[in-house]
Amino acid sequence: PMEGSAAGRQGGPPGGGCTFAGWSPDGKSMYLSSSAGGVYHTWRQRFPDGAPEQITSGPTEEEGIAVAPDGRSIVTAVGLRQRSIVLHDGPSDRQISLEGYAFNPKFTRDGKRLFYQVFKIAYALDGTSELWVADVDSGRSELLFSDIASAGAGSSAGGGSYDISPDGRRVVVTVADPEGKFRLWLVPIDRSTPPRQIPDVEGHQPVFGPPDEILFRANEGN
Repeated sequence: PMEGSAAGRQGGPPGGGCTFAGWSPDGKSMYLSSSAGGVYHTWRQRFPDGAPEQITSGPTEEEGIAVAPDGRSIVTAVGLRQRSIVLHDGPSDRQISLEGYAFNPKFTRDGKRLFYQVFKIAYALDGTSELWVADVDSGRSELLFSDIASAGAGSSAGGGSYDISPDGRRVVVTVADPEGKFRLWLVPIDRSTPPRQIPDVEGHQPVFGPPDEILFRANEGN
């Protein structure tokens, strides 16, 4: 309240910052740019006691609000962030990843395969990513496993959310469970057996160590 009769109260969706806001001409709705969910989209909230409602979605991000004087439309800036994995091979360059925001590439020891992660929705630093593998000779890329989503680069798993075994047969991947805890999964590259979770382990940044060992970071207490 402008007259200072009471304290203000928070608006917008929980779990994200609001960077722009605009009122409808009748004063009954607010339009907001919020990063709730890890990416910027446009939200609407009825005044004074409505719940926040997301009104844009998809692979783009929207930020900035200008409400038309008649209240029938809004203007916002729309963007899409993409990044490609490009292989510099001799005199030429070859693009390996074809869509999304690709990052964290790693070769197998023999140099025949290249792994990388891809954000499919905008630049979801706190979200999850897909783990892809490319055959270097043919350039063909494929999703390693559709039901295994590796932790994103902005999570506490950092950029090292997977590692390749020295023999090139397995990948260890950090995966967030429904409770948000980071679990370690072993994924066979040849898909001969299903992925399996390492039991009773909560950690991140896994690295293959000596034979039959995986090193990782874990929190104990605080």
